Amino acid sequence: MFFLGAQRAIASAGGSEYPPPGSTPGSYAANNAAIAYTDCVAPTFVNGWARFRRPIDDAGSDYQYAMPGARQRFRSTAPSVTAKLRWNGLITRTDARNLIGHVFVDGVFNRDFQTPAAINAVTEGALVLNMGTSADRLYEIILPYADGVEFGEIQIDPAYAVTAAAARTGPLMVCLGDSITQPFLATDVRRGWPFLLAQARATVASTWVMAAVWPSLAMGRSLRT
Repeated sequence: MFFLGAQRAIASAGGSEYPPPGSTPGSYAANNAAIAYTDCVAPTFVNGWARFRRPIDDAGSDYQYAMPGARQRFRSTAPSVTAKLRWNGLITRTDARNLIGHVFVDGVFNRDFQTPAAINAVTEGALVLNMGTSADRLYEIILPYADGVEFGEIQIDPAYAVTAAAARTGPLMVCLGDSITQPFLATDVRRGWPFLLAQARATVASTWVMAAVWPSLAMGRSLRT
């Protein structure tokens, strides 16, 4: 089974399963129109969190709740940005867990992150990105390969703002099969060949979009459009 159609989906606002966000100064809910989700299937919003579920039935592992390379994207002028994350414990398989996600600021790697608790423990965390000065910056928070992680609200000093990032455009790279793209015992997304290839292509042409799909296959291929 191949699933390609929604992999380039860009989701923001709509589709919420909880009431519209309140007006707390400096707090931007996960379904705020200024926050986009790209390189992924469109999320659903569950109790304030953006959750991803790939359209597969993976009984015994439940990797349908992993969304490799999914990005939360927004801009902000704030000197410090806090991004909330929730590890949902929905993936039942405990080996081959690529737990490390990443933060890029203005297209440059900023830091890694991973669950602050044990594997499969339901827990919440916060990424505090202290940039030191006020400037208009692009933030991209990239989910790990094989862990169930949900995006939450963005918090900043209310004197500043969160605004929408420009859409990711250009050729689309589609990688078929988790095993061939993971690879099985790799530790994080940005050191796998799909991420590296997408980055390399972006340096010589236009932006590439990385996407991964199920099921695990003994082969994989890249499609350029």
